Amino acid sequence: MFLMQDRSKKGKRLRAHNKYNHHLSRKGYANLLVEMMQETGKTEEEIDRATLWKNARVLKTGGFQKDVRVIVDRIDELHRSEASGNVICGTNDVLAQALGTTEPRGHVRGMGKFVTQHQYFYLPKTVKHYLDDEKKKNDQRFNKLEDDLEKLKKGMTNVSEAGSCQMWGNEDYEDDPLEDRLDNSCLLAVDFPSNIVAKGTILMDTCEGGETAKVTMEVALQGETLLPIPLEEEYI
Repeated sequence: MFLMQDRSKKGKRLRAHNKYNHHLSRKGYANLLVEMMQETGKTEEEIDRATLWKNARVLKTGGFQKDVRVIVDRIDELHRSEASGNVICGTNDVLAQALGTTEPRGHVRGMGKFVTQHQYFYLPKTVKHYLDDEKKKNDQRFNKLEDDLEKLKKGMTNVSEAGSCQMWGNEDYEDDPLEDRLDNSCLLAVDFPSNIVAKGTILMDTCEGGETAKVTMEVALQGETLLPIPLEEEYI
């Protein structure tokens, strides 16, 4: 109890010194992003963090605080410049230029506490990109397995005709189709779908509804990953 009170007081002190307070309450950036996607019909990658930052600071009565208004005007100007053909990318993106400061270490401003620079700037922004790449790789593996199986069947046919062994029929292969060995892979995400932290294989479902599953992690995409437990709000 005392620990939670101390953390709450510390958070209030940090918020008091914050020049650009957001007004998300407990909604968080992840839920704000989903809300904006539903309202605008845009995809996740079409809504940049500068737009999220701006929308997170809209007052309940509408408009912005005086200090925030200055940054919002810069963001709008940079967006117009970007639409005219000027390329703005990397860590020195629209929000970084509007705030006039380099991106600090730790979480990415305007994206919430769980998103690191490596995740936002260097990993695929959406699950779709990653899944498309994984699908291509799986298709290549599947085609190779089919070719190898066909060669194996032809080799067995030749041996059978020579009297060395009995030829196997197609039914011998249908008990263990290749598709069954390729559909257990999964992606592991923390907090929201695009925050992919690892690739693994599903071992078994842990409940009839299929809401949870026991998996084994094969490839870690991030060196450090936060556990999906409630933490304090972002202070930027």
